Amino acid sequence: MQQEAFLIKKAGEMNFKTEKRSSGRLRHQGAITFSIFNQQNCIDAQSLDYSTNAFKFKSLCALRPGTTICIRLKPGQRGSRPDCFGQSVRSLTLAEVKWCREIEGSNACRYEVGVHYYPPDY
Repeated sequence: MQQEAFLIKKAGEMNFKTEKRSSGRLRHQGAITFSIFNQQNCIDAQSLDYSTNAFKFKSLCALRPGTTICIRLKPGQRGSRPDCFGQSVRSLTLAEVKWCREIEGSNACRYEVGVHYYPPDY
């Protein structure tokens, strides 16, 4: 994985922020559902962005890192237009929760969740 460091200057201080993404993010705001893998209960959420191998969404529920979830676009939702590499948001996928953080000051969707897609097994 390629890492890039960005220099941020604040009031005479120098801080380095490490970017761990291996590909760029594209915005996608739409209705999704997700469930813990092999469980029936689906939870509504809202997609925020995606990349070739990752996805970010807002949810009412906190998820533990390492949890495997199944994500689906809700019926009637459109996927995004393919980018220059032919990638678009996945309409159905399995992913691993990498991080989950509470959104301060939010009443509706209280958590942002970042997941990494499992690679296809073929």
